[in-house]
Amino acid sequence: MISMTLQSAAINNEVKAQGGTGFKINDIRTFESNDDTVFKEDGQTITGTRAQGGTGYKIRYKASEVNPNVTSGILDEVELVNIYMGPVVSTSPVKVFNIEALTTNDTYLVGFDSIPQISLGDEVKVSGFFDAASRSVITRIEKVAPLSEWKLSGYATAISNNQFKINEQVINYLPNQLSGCGVALDEGELVEVQTIAQNAFDINSQLDQVISINCIDEMIANTESTVIIEGMIDAFNGDDELLLSGQAVNLLNNTRYIRGRFTDLQVNIKVEIEGALAENGSTLLAEKVRFIEPRFNLVIPVMPENVINNQVNVAGVSMLIPPQFTDPEGLFDGGLDETTQLKLSGYDQSGQLYLTQVNAVGNVNFDEVSANGLVTLVQQPELAIFGVSIDTTNAVFFDQQGEMIGVDDFFARVTVGAEIEIELASLDVQTGLIQGGEITLIEQPEKASTAKNGNESTVVGIGTLTSLPDAVFQNSFE
Repeated sequence: MISMTLQSAAINNEVKAQGGTGFKINDIRTFESNDDTVFKEDGQTITGTRAQGGTGYKIRYKASEVNPNVTSGILDEVELVNIYMGPVVSTSPVKVFNIEALTTNDTYLVGFDSIPQISLGDEVKVSGFFDAASRSVITRIEKVAPLSEWKLSGYATAISNNQFKINEQVINYLPNQLSGCGVALDEGELVEVQTIAQNAFDINSQLDQVISINCIDEMIANTESTVIIEGMIDAFNGDDELLLSGQAVNLLNNTRYIRGRFTDLQVNIKVEIEGALAENGSTLLAEKVRFIEPRFNLVIPVMPENVINNQVNVAGVSMLIPPQFTDPEGLFDGGLDETTQLKLSGYDQSGQLYLTQVNAVGNVNFDEVSANGLVTLVQQPELAIFGVSIDTTNAVFFDQQGEMIGVDDFFARVTVGAEIEIELASLDVQTGLIQGGEITLIEQPEKASTAKNGNESTVVGIGTLTSLPDAVFQNSFE
């Protein structure tokens, strides 16, 4: 399996059941379990249950008898991964330890019903993903009884003789507590830290009762299996190479991009990459890049009053600014100074828009608005993409081959979930409507079930469990 084994002394066998007859991964893959499937949590075998994935968990998995589409198969092994086990030190925003984090409408909650019900000092188990600065995107939070031991994972920075940080959390340690780290701890090394629980721990506290610090190798073990990795892009050279959660990836001329484009790739965003290892046994050759949350781009004049704290309000929608946001020109430092033509790039997660990057693009022009993204409403003559309304009354339409077509022909083809692009449109400042322009149908909705020829194979992967648990399994079971 993937050579990233994590250890944890605090294992709870009462794991929530995964709903249905299989494990749904990233909404498009369903892998079945059987009596031979091995279940783990943080490297420890879990006994007494059979189908205990738990919605929202980041998982590592290995499957066989996988169909050519890599959408179904039999699980040989599945491991649930907690990135933190410890105290809540901030509720707005939520922080477990002093680490920047993002919770969304899709964060799965166990033991409580809504984020406002979290209290300072609550102890929780957290699953999710983190970027190169150890800022996390949380996919699952579970309230638990007070723990005797805590755990946190991330990249070591600001290393001194007996101290380092994971994001802003300070950890004090002794060299003999290191494991698998070589002679000493290196800057940027991925570590998993286990500590004794501390009393009265708050956002300013340092962790100073370390049990162990394990250095983790993120590279995939050499395998002939299909490889699927969900993770954060740590680095991207803008050409054909990127680093995905520590794994080297080569992009190919025929790499397929789903729910986004090559130009949507940037650091600190989460994607799923499917492919095979190169002959060197260490580089992943990308066959598909799937944007877990569909991407959007909007070029539009933005006024200073449209930017409020960590939110941008334009064209009738609100875009939140997450910890992973990048602003290479410092446009939002202290607020926007003047009306500026901006390219706003981000993703749509269950109807909430998040910005991942902002750039200035030329002179302010309310008649040169452009956008691309997935269609969220079709109601001729109105369209919406990622919630932004478009009045197509005076628009010109093009099909997927770039040929001009009539309005009725276009609306007969376009459906919710299709990707479209609009250029040379106008913004009505009073209504927030985008009007006219040239509208092109780029791609029809993703169809994961499309048959593909080939032989059954094996797969190793990292993903997120996305099924809801069956009602009968809401409590633990043996």
